[in-house]
Amino acid sequence: MATLQQRKEQATKAKEEGNVAYTAGNYSVALECYTRAIDLDPNNPVYRSNRAATYFQLNMFQQAVDDSQWAIELSPTTAKFYFRKGAAHEKLGQLYEARLAYTNGLRQDPGNHEIQAALAALPPPGQCRTSMAMEERKNKATAFKEQGNAAFTQRQWAPAAEAYTKAIEMDPAEMVYYNNRSACYLELNELEKAVADAQRAAEIGKTTGAPKRLLSKAYTRLGEGLRRLGRKPEAADAYRKALAEEESDQIRQKLAEVTRA
Repeated sequence: MATLQQRKEQATKAKEEGNVAYTAGNYSVALECYTRAIDLDPNNPVYRSNRAATYFQLNMFQQAVDDSQWAIELSPTTAKFYFRKGAAHEKLGQLYEARLAYTNGLRQDPGNHEIQAALAALPPPGQCRTSMAMEERKNKATAFKEQGNAAFTQRQWAPAAEAYTKAIEMDPAEMVYYNNRSACYLELNELEKAVADAQRAAEIGKTTGAPKRLLSKAYTRLGEGLRRLGRKPEAADAYRKALAEEESDQIRQKLAEVTRA
């Protein structure tokens, strides 16, 4: 079996082969190469972003959105990832989501001319499919989420949960807010609430086609809450669902613990 370093080296080689194919316009070949790189090193955001660009060229815009979101989760300060997500949303006619992605990209790199131009080219917010009121609510939800993230980082679980609750009130269809609040409730040992939020996050994620990484997080938190409640068979089922979304040695260990005789 290849070592971790060997897998990373093989992934780099696959990415380089993908770059050559992409530059030559051989997008199907590039897609295969980037997918191989991801399989070898799934936590490298560049491979996800490169594959997103390839999906875009192949007119597979939802897949481009998904890979861009995954790249953002892995590296949330990289403006390029937001640009690629926004461009794919535009092609899908999702103008509100495109505006939000571009705006978040500019937060990471305020001087990015490419993102500035893309944002300026969008119709005014009132002409987008989502109303201005909804846009304002989503922006407020994002602000509350950032407050929650800051509190969570400081291990202030209750204030973080309160901030995520406010985010949910503004945008109840976003799975991330439930997922994050579930993590807070786990830390606060409010296990029933943690389970309920993780279940809701997974339900929304499945409905909206959320990235597998986010779904795996939701199922893992669901499993943790159920395990601590003593509901081991249900916890095992949740961990299996997490593994079906994203392979992880840590989750496999959790599954082994709850299925051990």
